[in-house]
Amino acid sequence: MAVPGLPDAVQGALLRGVGTYIRTADQKELPPNLKRLRGFRPGALGKHKDDVLGALDLEATRALVLQWLDDAKPPLSKADAGVLRTAVGAGAEWRESFEADAQPGTDISATDAAMARLEELLQREKERTAKAREGERAAKEALKEATTQAAITNSGQSREIARLRRELADLEQEMKALRSSLAKATDERAGERRRADRALERERRAREEAETALKGVRRELRKREAQLTELSQPGDDRSGEEKRRTPTEREPLSTPRTRTRLKALPGLYDEDPKSLSSWLRTENVQLLVDGYNVSKSGTGFAHLSLEDQRKRVVQAVNRLARKNDLTPIVVFDGAETPPGTSRRGRGPSIVEYSAGEIADDHLIARLEGL
Repeated sequence: MAVPGLPDAVQGALLRGVGTYIRTADQKELPPNLKRLRGFRPGALGKHKDDVLGALDLEATRALVLQWLDDAKPPLSKADAGVLRTAVGAGAEWRESFEADAQPGTDISATDAAMARLEELLQREKERTAKAREGERAAKEALKEATTQAAITNSGQSREIARLRRELADLEQEMKALRSSLAKATDERAGERRRADRALERERRAREEAETALKGVRRELRKREAQLTELSQPGDDRSGEEKRRTPTEREPLSTPRTRTRLKALPGLYDEDPKSLSSWLRTENVQLLVDGYNVSKSGTGFAHLSLEDQRKRVVQAVNRLARKNDLTPIVVFDGAETPPGTSRRGRGPSIVEYSAGEIADDHLIARLEGL
């Protein structure tokens, strides 16, 4: 059944053209009413010509079909392709462009009129194609000119890039040299630091040895002074020979002048920790500690600051005191408090400072007062 107003030849060409588009175009681009016709044979599309030709009334469909004609090179005859291109190029009034050829009163048959119209449209298409080709040639010339200009520009840019890369390479070499110098200086500084640390350690040891020697000299001096005082006491009617006797040769005193030395446990040395534990449990024992002798010993904390050394010593003595129920006296060389005074901290230990004298003298005075 023919569509009113359209010649049969035009309808046939449009059905073949749109049918080919439905079969070959991307299914996602097909209108919903055409997707269901995708699997139909070309001869069966005549029953659905209203749906097929009605799709050309949609502007979006016409645009897709025109793009398909330009890009896909569809397998259509020139006549069918020309009729389809006329329809999609005529806009919403595409039907009227064909109906004009089918008005009554003309001497030309409907088919001849349609073909004449197609010839005219093909001529127009050829002219449009010629113009398009001319525009394409002009565009190619412009593109060629632009490409040449871009090549010139790129050449200048390439030279600039090469220069920048050379500068970057020079900077990297300079940075490498600076890093090498820095590493060398760091190694030298570390070596100097190690040498300074060793010299400082030697100085510390020498100072400790000198302090130890000084303490020994002072003890010997006090011993000699005590002997001199004892020998020169007034009212002593002993003969010179009796005075020259050694203490072991004299008559035993009712009260010993020296304290009894505590002995280590059998089979142990005095330095054994078990000996210390035994002594601390002995009745009437008083624990006195020279703080810096402890902290600066080989197993002490000489690497810490003086304040931290004092804290560590007091903490260790407090642990001993709590374990053995003692009240130790810890003496440090220094002048944080006046000589002879004491300071109680949080623990059981009494902390004293030997202002104006060394800790040994302070400890001896403490012993004499017990």
